[in-house]
Amino acid sequence: MLANPCGFDFNLSHSGDRLLLAIAENGIVGVDVEAVNWQQNLEAVRAALSPAELARFASLSARERVREFFRLWTQKESFVKALGKGLSYPLESLFLETDSRGLFRDPATGAQWLLQSWNEGEEYSFSLCLREKECA
Repeated sequence: MLANPCGFDFNLSHSGDRLLLAIAENGIVGVDVEAVNWQQNLEAVRAALSPAELARFASLSARERVREFFRLWTQKESFVKALGKGLSYPLESLFLETDSRGLFRDPATGAQWLLQSWNEGEEYSFSLCLREKECA
């Protein structure tokens, strides 16, 4: 039997033939994996981007925009999944700017989160978002 005063949290995501599972002891976790669609119509997804992200897009090549969109999308989705809100959260209002260690503050609560993103070649984009759980 596992005994833990805070319990465990887990989150799961899959896309194509990839699956990402995270289990956190004493933490809150969200994950997302997306197969990168190089033909993605970025005009159709602009509504998910904050004004700062849209401004940054202007300096990127078409290929870099696709890669950056999937990085941002997986980051945002991993965060809102950790919050338990899913895609009901207004993604265009969310700008997750991390420091050099991958830490950021929740714009609504000020809580500190760890956000890590990585790619698997040109085919998949992954993100994990984690916050320590405050236990009684």
